[in-house]
Order: sequence, then structure tokens, then C-alpha cells
Amino acid sequence: MDHTVIGHAVYNGHQPIKIDPGCAVATVVNDTELMVNSIHHQSVQDLAPGFRAVAWAADGVVEAIEHEDGTWPLLAVQWHPEYLGDRDDAASHALFAALVEAAEAG
Repeated sequence: MDHTVIGHAVYNGHQPIKIDPGCAVATVVNDTELMVNSIHHQSVQDLAPGFRAVAWAADGVVEAIEHEDGTWPLLAVQWHPEYLGDRDDAASHALFAALVEAAEAG
């Protein structure tokens, strides 16, 4: 993606999303509504068997998915927490902490 076109939008949460309250993403970020920096022109339409959508933008775009097998700690997000984390975004830091914890438990 050409960040010269996007500019500082990658560093700011500018799009609201809603997260399924019962999912692992909501547990990790401790919230069911976030402002994210989703800046993509492509998104998930059809999920593979075993996966489920757990967060959506207002336009219906899937913003996060998980695996249905809760023993597999897969969390996937459409936005860019690596940029929001530079702005001390608590949800982004929580996602990275969960990633490190899962890797260490590996």
C-alpha cells in the first residue's frame, strides 16, 4: 500500500468497529467498540470453514476473524495495530501482548 497517499491516517483510529462481546478479540482488547485505522481497499468476504467473523465496520466489512476451535489462539485483524501502537493505543498494545503470550506458550 502506498503510504504517501494514506499519510498519517495509519496513525489514527478513524473508523468505528463493533466486536462480538463473546469473542477472544473482545476479551483481549477489553472492549466491544474500537476506533481503528482500517485503510484497505480489499477485505474478507467468504471465510474458510472453521473461521468466524467477530468484528465489523459500519459498512459490514469484516474487521477481525477467529478460529472456531478455542484451543487455537488465532486472532486476525484487518486494521493496523502496529501503527496505532505508536500512539499508545491500549487495544493495540493488548493485541501485541496476547501475541507474545501465545508465542511464549507455544
